[in-house]
Amino acid sequence: KGTICKLHIYWKLHKPIKKHQINSRPIVSNICKGIPYFTSHVSNFVHQQLKDLVNKQPTILTNYSELILNLEKLKRKKSDNLFIVTADVVALYPSIPLGNGLTALNWFLDTHTNFDKKQKEFLLDCTRFVLTNNFVSSDEYKSDKVFIQIKGTAMGTILSVIYANIYMIWIEYQIVIQFAQFILLYKRLLDDILIIWCGPPLELARFKIAMINKGKDETQYKTKKESNNIAFTWNDNIVDVNTSVPFTYLNLSIKIENDEKRIYIEPYAKPVRAYSYLPFHSMHPPAVFKGWIKAELFRYLSACSTLDIWERETALFFERLSARGYPANFLAQIFNTVCFEDRESRLQHKPDKIAKLRKFQENRGIFLTLTYNPSALKELPKRTLQRFKNISSLQHIQHEIPDRLQIIFRSSSNLDAIIKHNPNAHTTLAPTP
Repeated sequence: KGTICKLHIYWKLHKPIKKHQINSRPIVSNICKGIPYFTSHVSNFVHQQLKDLVNKQPTILTNYSELILNLEKLKRKKSDNLFIVTADVVALYPSIPLGNGLTALNWFLDTHTNFDKKQKEFLLDCTRFVLTNNFVSSDEYKSDKVFIQIKGTAMGTILSVIYANIYMIWIEYQIVIQFAQFILLYKRLLDDILIIWCGPPLELARFKIAMINKGKDETQYKTKKESNNIAFTWNDNIVDVNTSVPFTYLNLSIKIENDEKRIYIEPYAKPVRAYSYLPFHSMHPPAVFKGWIKAELFRYLSACSTLDIWERETALFFERLSARGYPANFLAQIFNTVCFEDRESRLQHKPDKIAKLRKFQENRGIFLTLTYNPSALKELPKRTLQRFKNISSLQHIQHEIPDRLQIIFRSSSNLDAIIKHNPNAHTTLAPTP
């Protein structure tokens, strides 16, 4: 059983208005009320077949710890004049014509995989099926109108990220090899590109032209209705032997000091960021607060290249949390678990999926999921655990029940979720005294 995708509009209020129009982004979910879209399983199959092959390509960034390691290990001469180039692919998903995209996928299957002919044809057919059968509806229309996406990558499907990455690999692969003598670093996170260029400006201009022209190639799958155009926005920063200017890439601010041959990295936040963290008195399980704060501290740990930067950023983080109602003693317990000396091991750490699975199997037990309720938090788990012990101690069923019970709390539904799932519900608000 499948369902039609729902279309939602995300308004980009932080961006300047152009031609009296507010910028927006259409968001499509391939899961509606727990029911997947009818191409979801096919899309997930292709994604699983290709994701590891795509993520191991040398130009691909899978996480920003990898970028930081690449930057800090960068080898260059003190006399090098560098061009730090950041680029963004304009509207990548809508800009991939079906013809170019399938040509790129066919090329990738031929050159980067060991699939046989029938397997390649099957993956191409599956991808075409997903891309050409993206039907959406919208709650804004009272009628039962259903729309089909006719341009670009299918929105909302899991395959779209791998498909877009393959398209970009197809564009950049030969060009990066051609200009390799001038490239100290080339990395890309989907549509965000970082290039550290050590070569003449004229060769850099040729590199950019080659990237643009590759996106205009004629293909065997070309259709008359599509225009094969892909556009880039380029930002060049010059680092000469006397000056260095920080530049931003993703959520990092990066500064290359030529006199010291060192790279300084620190977190970057857009000016519009409000730091509206989850309030401390919000009705969430305690583990939620500890978990997200520690995860944010680990992010700061990776993004701060020196102890001074780390101390400054964590002090600001502590102040912002205090302003949101977090007690100082609660924060101190969490902050004390993360120290700057752990940075190198944190950056080098790679999760061991096999070890993680083995640990899960060794600690296998019964999982009981409860909706979080602060008033029942103290007594309910104790009573539940006691009853579980009483049941598991019965001799005739003792060997069939695991000896471990894990209680998991899920957050209660908030008002926004209740209204969305009950659009016909009438809510009366009491007057404010």
